Parts: sequence; structure tokens; C-alpha cells
Amino acid sequence: MSEEENSTLKIFLEMHRNCRFAPGSDSLTKRALLSANSVAECALPSDVLDIGCGTGNSTAIIADMFPLATVFAGDIEPDFVQRVRDRFAQNPNVCVASMDMAHLDAFFQPETLDLILCEASVDNVGFGSALTAWSQILRAGGVAIVSELCMYGSKSKMPEEAFEYWTEAKEDITTERQLRQVAVCSGYTVISEFRVSPDEWAAYHHCLRGNIEKLKSRALVTGDVARREVEKMEREMDMVERHPECCGYTYFVLQKN
Repeated sequence: MSEEENSTLKIFLEMHRNCRFAPGSDSLTKRALLSANSVAECALPSDVLDIGCGTGNSTAIIADMFPLATVFAGDIEPDFVQRVRDRFAQNPNVCVASMDMAHLDAFFQPETLDLILCEASVDNVGFGSALTAWSQILRAGGVAIVSELCMYGSKSKMPEEAFEYWTEAKEDITTERQLRQVAVCSGYTVISEFRVSPDEWAAYHHCLRGNIEKLKSRALVTGDVARREVEKMEREMDMVERHPECCGYTYFVLQKN
């Protein structure tokens, strides 16, 4: 990891201390897992993957909901992997490993997983590319749960400043409708979909702002990288709060055909 990448990760972790890494909630994760659980093939999943697991919050939810399942937790960031290993050291049903989302076939044989959860981290490979790759390691009828940042309506209906911001912040941003079409074309049936609520966004921003204020009060927002990352986060929060109708995270619960 380069010095700049290390500094970026450090300020990200400081801003997100005791916060989720993306807007959402435990109840939203549980809702998605219960929706997957309603599918016959996932009624009692035996092999579940939490990819882009971060520090393991959703891994813990999966392990609690499906105590008989083998839960695989993977992330490409070594610090996260070690944290999750320490967290689940006493749970023999949780297997933690450093995983590249773009090369999961290096860890799993074809059609060996019942359920894949990926929250707010599919950007690493792209929505469509991830679904195509996951279809190779999901069993027939298996389920993929993925949350992705997207536009709620057409680009033409967005306020100009919101459109300019989101297309600059996320060059490949697209609409819910287009993501749904990508899922279907990738060989999935949409079981359900739902958005991160305004209250969940507000809770996320409240936690972030508290940490950012602490960092500023302790004069820890120093250096070009720290200032850039804090300013970027503050701009995103401002845009979401002023134009909540434009963009946000949507959860898609998808069954492999």
C-alpha cells in the first residue's frame, strides 16, 4: 500500500470510528437476509459469503441468523481481515480470508455457495461484472444480496448540481431501473429491492459529523490527503441532505436462475 493509500484509509477509519462504513442499519441487513431466506433454496443456507465484509458487522448478523451455516468473510484490506479474524476467533463456523472480489474463483469451486452478501462495496469490480462472476460460484437457486449507490430517477429529472456532483463522484452511476435490468440480463430474478431510508442516512451522517468535529477539534485534519477526504465526505453529506430524492443506496435481493 502506498503512503497516500495508507493515509486515505487512516482518515476513512477515523471518520467512521464506531460508525457503519456506509449508510444502512442492522435491521436493513436482516431484512435483506430474511428476504433471501424466504427462497426455498436458501431456507437453510449451508455456505454463505460476506464479501467486502469490513470489520465484520454483517458477518456477525449472518452467523447469528444462520448458526448452522459456514460463513465466509472476505475483504481485500488486510487490516479489516485481521480485525474480523480476531473478532470471530472463537467461532469455528466463521472462516475469514483476504479475498479479491474480482477473483473469487480462486477461493470457491463452481456452485458451492447458497448466499452472497455484498453491502456498498461492489464498486470494486462493478455491479454487472460482480453478478456474472457470482453466478459461477452460486448454487442453482442461490441468492445474491447487493446494495449499490444509484439514481432514483432519470438523469434528465435531477437538479443540475446533483447530476454534476454524482456523475463526477461516481462515473458509472446509473438508475435503479438500469441495475434491475443488468441483474435480469446477468441471469437473476429480482426477489425484492428496497432503499436505505432517510432516517438511516441521517443516523450515518450524525455519526460521521461527530467524528469529523472531534478530528478538527484535535487538529488532526492535516495534510492534503486528510483535508481532501474530509471535504469530499462533507460535500457528499451536503448533497444527500439537499437532494435526498435523487440518489441513494438500494438493496437488491437476487435469485440465480
